[in-house]
Amino acid sequence: MDLKELRLTAGTVAARHPWELARLVVLKDLLRKVDMPPGDQQRMVDLGSGDAFVIEQLLNAHPHWEAAVAVDIAFSDDELQQLRTRFANEGKAIVVFRDMADIPDGFQADCILLLDVLEHIADHEGFLQLLRTQPFIGPHTQLLVTVPAFQVLFGAHDMFVHHYRRYTRRQLCRTLATNGWIPYRSGYFFFSLLGPRILQKLQGSQPSAERGTGAYRPGPLHGLILGSLKLDYWLGQALRTIGLRLPGLSTYAICRVQHPQGQ
Repeated sequence: MDLKELRLTAGTVAARHPWELARLVVLKDLLRKVDMPPGDQQRMVDLGSGDAFVIEQLLNAHPHWEAAVAVDIAFSDDELQQLRTRFANEGKAIVVFRDMADIPDGFQADCILLLDVLEHIADHEGFLQLLRTQPFIGPHTQLLVTVPAFQVLFGAHDMFVHHYRRYTRRQLCRTLATNGWIPYRSGYFFFSLLGPRILQKLQGSQPSAERGTGAYRPGPLHGLILGSLKLDYWLGQALRTIGLRLPGLSTYAICRVQHPQGQ
């Protein structure tokens, strides 16, 4: 969850939006497709981690990961301390930082998560180039990126959470490829959300009317919505095996780092 949205929950993080929970299912599946060395002793870095919910849940699903690092420039001092204290008390191997420059020397990431982050960065190309040069990026580091899809759908919610843009799959892959990262798998997910977003766009809602996922409270349709989004993803994956690729409200790419010439 974006930290701006989290602060709307008055500290309550247990009742997650179905989109967040369904996206977690997507991420767990996509991680199985990341070209990393075999074994569970992996080092993961979640850049733009929000409240660290995603990296915590992924660690729960992969308890033998060697380390998990969460980085978000929006962390306040209190939030950093609260998360560090909680993870230490719970014995979880998650380290939290405000800046990727704080990641210790000698640490090399097997996989970087950049989940709905690039759209928040004005100079997204400069950021990708800078990321490639970081000391924690090794020759085998992989990158998993998700972003909102289709600029034509840019609307009130994007403005509320300070998005600069949305991407098609091809635009995302081209941006990555020209800035040091080689995509080898990409696609869309959440086809069923395109219709509601198109209607929202046509209605012309204002950013001031947006509350974000942080204001969500589970209702009687929570389970139905969550199940529908999960089915949406798995149906899309099944159709992909027969060559049919559906568009979706989100797009992703999995990349390997591009080595400088001569290396």
